[in-house]
Amino acid sequence: MHLLLFSAVNPAFGVVDAYQHIAPMIDTAVFMQWLYQQCHQRGCRFVQDDIHGLLRDQAEELKIKYKAQLIVNCSGLSARELAGDEDVYPSRGGTGSFAIAFTT
Repeated sequence: MHLLLFSAVNPAFGVVDAYQHIAPMIDTAVFMQWLYQQCHQRGCRFVQDDIHGLLRDQAEELKIKYKAQLIVNCSGLSARELAGDEDVYPSRGGTGSFAIAFTT
């Protein structure tokens, strides 16, 4: 079935094609609380600090500094700085910025 007909798109708007995309969506605030609780219950220690520049260039030093086995980059829009990703742009209002170091 043609997607325009299936989606009941009004042809008077001049639309000549359409596409459909299925993607997972989460409530970030709820998920991050759940993730924090899961990690905390398993003995992870959370450390908050400012990181400037590319994370990949500092990852090993930061793991040593905080005695961490792993750093999770959850930087959101700050990925422009931490990951050197200039293609990052705001979507759905997200503006959070942080990285998590997991230690046991």
